[in-house]
Amino acid sequence: MVGNKFSQNTQIKYNYINVGSVPKANFIANQTKGTAPFTVTFTDVSSNNPTAWKWNLGDGDTSTQQNLAYTYNDPGTYTVTLIVTNNFGSDTAIKKDYIQVVKAVNAPPVASFTVSPTNGKIKHPVCF
Repeated sequence: MVGNKFSQNTQIKYNYINVGSVPKANFIANQTKGTAPFTVTFTDVSSNNPTAWKWNLGDGDTSTQQNLAYTYNDPGTYTVTLIVTNNFGSDTAIKKDYIQVVKAVNAPPVASFTVSPTNGKIKHPVCF
């Protein structure tokens, strides 16, 4: 409201100021220990309405999906990070050594070989 000795005037603006909150990052996994290959479903449970997500899955791979299923192919212990963002800022959740993947005890052997040379005349010796 403004006024002087001659008159006064009032102006009302509804929904003029937008008050929001920085998101609070958090996530869960459907399982955290298993044998390779090990598929984990990550679910974002962040608060304050994030609008963007950045996952670091601990093995060099990343994702920008809100929720995802991811397969760890190699045994190891993995730290998972989620960064969430909205118009008011961002927050990071880090779960150190969250995923533990072990080699299958009775995994079948995997055949592999090389040969040299790969071309030549008939009865030419090769090494396997």
